[in-house]
Parts: sequence; structure tokens; C-alpha cells
Amino acid sequence: MLTETMELGAEKFNLSRPGASPKMPLRAWDAADEYLIDYTREQFSHKKILIANDQFGALLVPLAEQCVGWVTDSYCALQATALNMQSHYSDHLSASTTVHPPLGTPLSHQRLNALSPPLNSLDDLPNADVVAMKIPKTMDFLVHQIAQFRQANITTVLLAGMTKHVPSTLLDTLSRFGSAQRLPFRKKAMLIELQLNHTQEIRPSTYPKTHTIAGSKIIGHANVFGRDKLDKGSELMLQSFDGIRTEANSMIADLCCGTGVLGIQAAKRFQPAEIHFFDESYMAVASAQDSFEANELTGKGFFHWDDAMRGHSQPKFDLVLCNPPFHEQHTVGDHIAWRLFQDAKQHLKIGGSLVIVGNRHLAYHIKLKRLFGNCEQINANKKFVVLKSKKQHD
Repeated sequence: MLTETMELGAEKFNLSRPGASPKMPLRAWDAADEYLIDYTREQFSHKKILIANDQFGALLVPLAEQCVGWVTDSYCALQATALNMQSHYSDHLSASTTVHPPLGTPLSHQRLNALSPPLNSLDDLPNADVVAMKIPKTMDFLVHQIAQFRQANITTVLLAGMTKHVPSTLLDTLSRFGSAQRLPFRKKAMLIELQLNHTQEIRPSTYPKTHTIAGSKIIGHANVFGRDKLDKGSELMLQSFDGIRTEANSMIADLCCGTGVLGIQAAKRFQPAEIHFFDESYMAVASAQDSFEANELTGKGFFHWDDAMRGHSQPKFDLVLCNPPFHEQHTVGDHIAWRLFQDAKQHLKIGGSLVIVGNRHLAYHIKLKRLFGNCEQINANKKFVVLKSKKQHD
């Protein structure tokens, strides 16, 4: 974890970024956060603010006095923001720390370390004047959020992001919802002020979508990897199940489950296994739960909104399946996969196996051999490789 100081005029905020290290010195904020904070304070100093997509608390900590709630799909963002809020406000967290997941019941700050499984109902947002948000990586999720703000009768939405990460179609997308004005660029950051038109008829969201993949019904919400089609890595993993062995009645985990396609295939293959689905995306866990229920499987399914398996204690697993991400928003690297592999080993029984799929060039076999002392290739193509490592001892 790396802690650095964000300076806003005379104010200083020490912000930590979990997962960062001196070898990978990533800050908990960028120029887009600074631009958004400054503009919000200048133009909307007495307004009630709703914060969205704050990844590490860089928005919430300076704007806490105005903030009536914050919206996140990311458990890791929730934990990082709670950490930075606690370091600045100690035990005096206000109502501003109320979390509004995109599909469920609000979670208060008192439950940040003991979160219940996600529900599948659309949550009502708090009464706010302005939304201050970072532009998400997924445009389908952005459209979902804008429609959600409009439904909550919010009029002004401020959107910030680094210019290199903002799609060229963004203004066209936003114009479907109202009048979008791009402010001058600052330090390679972009800020857009969107005035929502509440009289304009908006076409309803097409999410969640239902697909048939590998003979299973798969349901994908707007911010989920693989929501519209099977990704190539998961496709190769599904083709590799003949090389994956575990007993019936096994305890199996689908780590970074996305829509749950791997876990559902495991539930069919190893009946009546107990399948646990883990993801740091709230919408992913909701998708996996919807998909599991849609397939009327014989085994039991459990669903965890979590940072890897950090909040899970029992049971230990016979098999962990994982298609690990190699990016954290726009940051690319193998640090996430390394943490996932370590967590998987900790939660495996002795004799249990971790099976992963990844791009060849990431050379995950080196990390797995270092961690487990063994690594077997069970399938490969020109781009991806499926690897298995067995836990031999604690």
C-alpha cells in the first residue's frame, strides 16, 4: 500500500492506495479527481453532492461535508474509500459514507467489513442536487448510471476522466440524456457538465441481457466482463474441463466469476457440488446469482461481493477456477493476479487445485510454480493457456 499527499490549495489529504508498492508507485488520485473537486467546490459549494465511481476515496474525503451518499460497483473501491475516510475522520463517519450499490439495498458505513450478499432490486438513490462522478471504463455502465440519476430526479451530473481514457463517442452518448458541455482541458483531464432533460423520453436499458452459452442461460448486467458474449479465455477454460478433476460433492469456487459461466459449468459437471461465486463487482455477483438460478442447478450456490476471498473463512475448497483480470480500471499489470493466486492457495484444502486461464505473454506459470511448487499446463492455444497447480501443504 502506498500513501501520498494530495494538495488542494492550502489543504492536504494523505490518501492510501491498497495494492500499490514502491515497485509500482500508483497514486490514489489523478488530475481528473483534482479538477472535479475544484469545480464542484467553486460552482456547487452549498449543494448536496452524490459521488459515483470514486475508486480510492479521493473525491469523498475532500467533499465529505457536502456528500449525501456515494455509488460504487466495486468492493475494492468501497474498502479503499473506507480506509481513507477512517484515516481522516476517525470514528466520526457521517451519513456521507452510506454506500449505494447499483442493484441493491444501501450499505451503511457500520457494515463495510461485514457485507451481506447482494440483492437483485434497483436501489433508490438519495435526494441530491449534483452528481460528481468519475467516468467508468464501461459505457454500458455509464448509460445505466445516468438513467439511474435521471430516475432519482437529479438535474446536474459532473463527469471527469483523463482524456486518454475517454471514448470519442462520450458526448454523443451523453446528449441522449440532456445538454452536455465540455469544459476546458486541464492537465490532460476532461470535465463535462451534463444537464439532464427530465421531459425527454429515454429508451429503457437493454440490461440485464440473457444469452445461451455452452448450453447454459447466462445473464449479464451492464458493468460485467463478458456480459454480451463469452470471452476467449473463458471459452478455452470451458473446453478444458475434461482435464479438470474433482470429486462429486466438492466445494468449488469461481473466483472473479463475472457472469458465473465457469462456476455454472462446474456445477453441471461435478453434480451436486457446492459452488461459491466471488467477485469485487457488485453487478458481477448479481449476474452470477441470476444465472445460477436461471439454470435450476441441483447443487447449492453462494455469492460473495468481496476483494478476492478476503472476507471468507470457511469452508476450504477442493477446486478454485479463475479467469483473472490483468487490469485495475485503466492500470495494467499482474499485481491483481498475484494477489488472487495467493488468496486461492490460502483457501484451498491440501490436495485441492487452482485452475486458471490467462494470456500466454503474462507467464503465469512462473508465479504459480513459485507459489505452489508445481504447475501443469492442461490446455493452450495461440493466445491463452490453461494452468493447474495443486496445494501440497500449508
